[in-house]
Amino acid sequence: MGFSRPLTIGLICGILDILPVVGTAMVFIPMIIFELASERIFLSVGLICLYLLLQASRKIMEVKFVGSSLKINPLITLISIYAGIKIYGAWGIIFGPIVVILFKELYNVIIIRCELPIT
Repeated sequence: MGFSRPLTIGLICGILDILPVVGTAMVFIPMIIFELASERIFLSVGLICLYLLLQASRKIMEVKFVGSSLKINPLITLISIYAGIKIYGAWGIIFGPIVVILFKELYNVIIIRCELPIT
């Protein structure tokens, strides 16, 4: 795309990607604003598309890996992450799935192991 030091930008994005919610946006948004101010519309549109593709692929992989490692349906994982963010803010990415796991284990212990009828 014509940037100087693309490896440095990539490393910074990789490190900041650890931060929930703001992560790579801390690199992409200033770059997009700078390119728009420099009247490089094509490059700024390319950066926007790259950022959206990165975020979409990250969300898909995040739900897939979290759901499979916790043995929870990926749709339930996605809903729990979304609800967690709405309730707990950025920490909801962690707490949302934890709440679902707790309810799942309570269900397993109380209903399945004790063989209680569901009415």
